[in-house]
Amino acid sequence: MKSKNELRAKYRALRRELTAEQVESESHQILSNFINFFESLDGISHVHLFLPIQKLNEVNTFLILDFLWSREVQVYTSITQTNKKEMITVQLQPGEEFDLDEWGIPVPKHNEPCETDQLEMVLIPLLSVDLFGNRIGYGKGYYDQFLKGLKPSVIKVGLGFFEPEPRILEENHDVVLDFYIWTGDIFQFAKQE
Repeated sequence: MKSKNELRAKYRALRRELTAEQVESESHQILSNFINFFESLDGISHVHLFLPIQKLNEVNTFLILDFLWSREVQVYTSITQTNKKEMITVQLQPGEEFDLDEWGIPVPKHNEPCETDQLEMVLIPLLSVDLFGNRIGYGKGYYDQFLKGLKPSVIKVGLGFFEPEPRILEENHDVVLDFYIWTGDIFQFAKQE
């Protein structure tokens, strides 16, 4: 089994190889899969969404943002506070304007912090995931910490471009996903007891 660092390097390289056209085309396919997934659920009205780092070829979640707003869903994102090693949650408003932070993450210009107790679903960036819902992010641990602070009923959905790995080595601090949506399919992970 490859280490997390080896897998992180592999998927960073694979993402770098994607053209802007491929990222956009595959993001539209992920949007289509997400719409099918979202419409199979009942009454989700508060969704937390990561905003894409374009230079790292992340999934273009602005497509999902527009879809959620069209369904009158309340949408939230997080702002990374590197000095405190945490993320604060803010609500997004239609017509919002964005600046880029030091990492290239879009940050809403109007960003009043809010509580996370209304969240019902979180869409999570990743480099890779395995068949059991273990994910590899960028290795900073921000999302694991953020997810641990949410109520257990929140649906955790990873978004990515690549088929899952057979197995990723889990660590104690890792938070397992409930679903993974990529260009090919929607994976639902069995709850591990």
